[in-house]
Amino acid sequence: MTKTIKEVDDFLNEVHKRLKTSKDNLYIVRKKGKDKTDEFRSMYNISSDIVCEEILKNEEIYIKLKLRNNVVCMSFHPKEFDLKYPYN
Repeated sequence: MTKTIKEVDDFLNEVHKRLKTSKDNLYIVRKKGKDKTDEFRSMYNISSDIVCEEILKNEEIYIKLKLRNNVVCMSFHPKEFDLKYPYN
């Protein structure tokens, strides 16, 4: 189900608010076995602080987030293919 522009804006505003309040509000999921996020972070020595900064910039990195008690980063790695955004 595609979210409305307002729902997307509200989500991103809440993510930014929480991360600007404290970088401790970010939880990065660690998966068992081969994990693109861990491989990418290890390859480039990317700390959780850098992940937080990149989320706030939101540029050419594939980032999958959820809001729970924290901002949950499900994926963080280079994009593998062009994404189609419904509101561009």
